[in-house]
Amino acid sequence: VFLDRLCIAQHDPKLKEQGIMGLAAFLDISKELTILWSPRYFTRLWCSYELATYLRYQDRVRPVSLMPTSMAILIFLMGVVGA
Repeated sequence: VFLDRLCIAQHDPKLKEQGIMGLAAFLDISKELTILWSPRYFTRLWCSYELATYLRYQDRVRPVSLMPTSMAILIFLMGVVGA
């Protein structure tokens, strides 16, 4: 599981750049991409970059799942309560 906001340093510009530069390698070996979608998703260049990087090879078909952020919170809470 890779959550960009948690896995890429946000506090240090140099570390953040290194994390972004490594993102393509991580996405290349990923079997599926789940997008926690909100209406602002495609207004952020970072998000568009992730999706374009994941889909850049036309010879590979890999699944992309969209999950509205409101639904993600509900599923998370159900998992916490059910655990």
